[in-house]
Amino acid sequence: MEQPDKQQSEIFDLEVDGFAKSTLLDMANWTKYLGILGFILLALFLVFGVLVGVFLPQIMENMGGAPPPASVPVKIIVFVIVWVAVSCYPSFALIKYAVTIKAAILSQNRAAFNQSINYLKNMFRYTAVLLSLYILFFIVNFAFSVGRL
Repeated sequence: MEQPDKQQSEIFDLEVDGFAKSTLLDMANWTKYLGILGFILLALFLVFGVLVGVFLPQIMENMGGAPPPASVPVKIIVFVIVWVAVSCYPSFALIKYAVTIKAAILSQNRAAFNQSINYLKNMFRYTAVLLSLYILFFIVNFAFSVGRL
């Protein structure tokens, strides 16, 4: 009975050769770049969204239209802040993965390696749920807008 357990543990005891190490280190650099780029884009979206919310009444007046109700700019700003807050985790997880995987490979630390893989798994899971919710939001919006026609 111990033989299958031993075989199964041998299957999952992987060794990482030089090529895999260099590829993982290169991936860590690109992953860190993507995480930083994600934070920069979120910051730009936050600034742009808050500016639109603040200056929307003046923009509407300058275009000759009636200013929106007072609640519209507040709703825009709250929506942008919530969206940015919810969207920060994937970039955070990418940076944590990059830093942890690099340290794990250089120090040959299995626990840190497993932790870094967990960050990557959580990032993919979170992103999949988030994208599913965005798609659902657009489908519901579309359904309600078609119903008004």
